[in-house]
Amino acid sequence: MTQPGRTVRWVPLRLHTPSSGCSWPWASCILIAALALSALPGCGGSARADKGAAGVRAAARDFLQKARRKDYRGACNVMTVAAQQQVGGGKASACPQALARGAASVSDKQFQRLLDNITTAKVTVTGDTAILAQAPPPKRPQGVESIKSRYVYRDGKWYFDR
Repeated sequence: MTQPGRTVRWVPLRLHTPSSGCSWPWASCILIAALALSALPGCGGSARADKGAAGVRAAARDFLQKARRKDYRGACNVMTVAAQQQVGGGKASACPQALARGAASVSDKQFQRLLDNITTAKVTVTGDTAILAQAPPPKRPQGVESIKSRYVYRDGKWYFDR
């Protein structure tokens, strides 16, 4: 909830690399958390098929677990082509390499915190789109009260879109 006079804004998802010009040291964490994004090992991809909030959370967990295991190609497969292109600097095929660079600065403890935060994230589903809103890290730009990720439901599964 915003306070009077404060606004919630969308946080651009960019990798924190020397060439990105990104000034937020936690931007790579936002990317991993927002992607953007199977619920538990051994559950397969079926949890992402749930068309409600549980499916959106499962997609976010699926992405994070794959990124944590350094399965960047698998993590990119949880994203729409447009999101892959955004992460890959205009080329979807560059997505795994870009994720590897971004995830390199994310510790196992940070991955776990991001995974834990998915459980309490607010999910709003409207038709075939959903917004997952997580609390931002303690150090954040002034005025940012939540980190929002957009998901789309296609071909029976949720995918991170932006």
